[in-house]
Amino acid sequence: MTLTSPDMTRFFLTLGEAIGLLLKASVTAMGGETLVMKVKGCNIADLAEVMKEQAGQPALKVKEIGIRGGEKLHEVLISPYEVPHTYCYDDRYFVILPQQADKRLLSQYGGLERVSFDQYRSDDELMDRAGIAELLRGME
Repeated sequence: MTLTSPDMTRFFLTLGEAIGLLLKASVTAMGGETLVMKVKGCNIADLAEVMKEQAGQPALKVKEIGIRGGEKLHEVLISPYEVPHTYCYDDRYFVILPQQADKRLLSQYGGLERVSFDQYRSDDELMDRAGIAELLRGME
């Protein structure tokens, strides 16, 4: 098994969560805004270990090959530039408005609480190995 970096993190969604996000956006979106699901990140080294265990191959060797050109250690779903236009939509989603949001969008979302973070990255809050195993079972 190859691994680019044990420090790398990523966001993962189950198929059901991805479909739920699409359905939520199609029902609630007015046009121009972006919905972002609130999810925990996953350390890639932990993911590899859980996959080895679930495959019944706990002794499988992992070879670190290094990060490829242009690849990032962590994903950023909400950048520092988007934060001033980002609101807590509900307990599952953030909503990012365009920089020049029209009155319709501002009236729909302007009353929501703004986010309090500087950016939303995959290494902000990580799943433990039990959480990763549960996520993988949800993908079956």
